Amino acid sequence: MKTQPVTRRAIVGSTAAALAALQLPRLAGAAQRVVQGGGGVAGGGSVQLADGTPASFSVFATRLTEEGGTNPLILGSVQMFTGGKQYTSTHVSDYGPDEGNPDGRHIEGFMTIEGTGNHPFVVNFPDVALNNFGVDTVGIRVFASVDMGTPQAGTPEATPVLIGDPIFIFEGPLTTGDVQLLDLKFT
Repeated sequence: MKTQPVTRRAIVGSTAAALAALQLPRLAGAAQRVVQGGGGVAGGGSVQLADGTPASFSVFATRLTEEGGTNPLILGSVQMFTGGKQYTSTHVSDYGPDEGNPDGRHIEGFMTIEGTGNHPFVVNFPDVALNNFGVDTVGIRVFASVDMGTPQAGTPEATPVLIGDPIFIFEGPLTTGDVQLLDLKFT
């Protein structure tokens, strides 16, 4: 049997293909919509946690808009490896700019830890500006659970509320890698 060494390029390529394949079921329903464009964020790298433990992550999130500008299509994926554990998003529910910070972005959703649970998470990038290579900061918070709330009178949806303190928290600069903003326009 012939063996071939595994290169970093092969690992990154196969990871990207796997992430794209995971998005296909959601994209199948989205194919019926006429998307005009949108924006997003993509990248990854490594960080050093406060206790000295290395952590690596990859992110992709986008908010695509339709002709009328209503009902944005939000897609994304967040993965993180730290302390021998794998954190993987199962659903990205929100992506967009931070209020009052045009260079900041946030991603919200739910993830598993080692393939179990349904933990709410928030990822913040306070300084992801265009042409801002090498100075990105990332903040990641994972919570044990969320109270989905009850709808207020006259409103169709409840406002979810995170319960308790995060079970995982980090904020600091990337030691390697980069996160870039995406500007997507379709004609």
